[in-house]
Amino acid sequence: MANTQCSVKEPLISIGDTNGIVYVFAGNLGTFILVAATLIGFGWPTDLVFFRVMPGMAIGLLASGLYYTWMAKRLAKKECRNDVTALPSGLSTPVAFLYLFGIIAPLQFGLGLPPEEVWKAAMAACFLGGVIEACGAFMGPIIKKYLPRVAMLGTLAGIAILWIATKGLFEIYSLPALGMPVLIIAILGLIGGYKLPKKIPPLVVSLLVGIALALAMGEAKIVLDGVGKFYPPKPSISAIITGFKYIMPYLNVIIPIEIYNFIETMDNVESAQAAGDNYNVGEAQFADGVATMIGALFGGVCPNTVWMGHPG
Repeated sequence: MANTQCSVKEPLISIGDTNGIVYVFAGNLGTFILVAATLIGFGWPTDLVFFRVMPGMAIGLLASGLYYTWMAKRLAKKECRNDVTALPSGLSTPVAFLYLFGIIAPLQFGLGLPPEEVWKAAMAACFLGGVIEACGAFMGPIIKKYLPRVAMLGTLAGIAILWIATKGLFEIYSLPALGMPVLIIAILGLIGGYKLPKKIPPLVVSLLVGIALALAMGEAKIVLDGVGKFYPPKPSISAIITGFKYIMPYLNVIIPIEIYNFIETMDNVESAQAAGDNYNVGEAQFADGVATMIGALFGGVCPNTVWMGHPG
């Protein structure tokens, strides 16, 4: 029952928010770059990628972020707390890979469709994926009721070991002079609990150090092309309707991917509950699905999910 007499005030921003913002920003930025680079490598026009796909995925991410913020404020009021953490959300990198190489690549290189038609099909696939994610809201609470927590969190641990401790470390060791200093700062701050002077968030320091080293070593450069331009997302219902005629043969790919996606959301909400933030798993799954549909409606081609990492 909601506590209507709660007198605890939520701070506008706290030191932990900075780490959270860097975590969500950097993680999503990496996946956005991955999607953009892959689509351009497939031969998609840059106008299509940067004027339609990227703004669409961004507005889907914005929708999920705003909703999860509202969920956090409701939970804080209900439990009379000022330390509630909103669910982190964004593009699921494994799912993005599956959409790029399991749906988009076969449509383009198998059927020989031009990029504009492939984009419409990918929008339709993403929209349908959002519908499946939203339907998962009715199954999530039932699965959660009968599935032990250790099974759900064990899945997350497996993904972390496979994706972060192998792929991530391989990338770090491919250029250790750049990767190791960033990794050491992050480990000292997040795992070791080392407090930097003036409570500077360790993720901010690791990100800035990484950028500085990359620029100094010539592994990155500052490009100002397109800076200052605004590309507003544009809804395109007709494009989604057109795209549906291409994706029926790919339902055997889309449906399993999205079942995995709503289970991933369920597991990550469970990790938030284990950390003390008791969010409704069905509501989070439904919000994920709606945010994915919104993103697809505006041109996005990859679905949203609740991320792991909430306890951190």
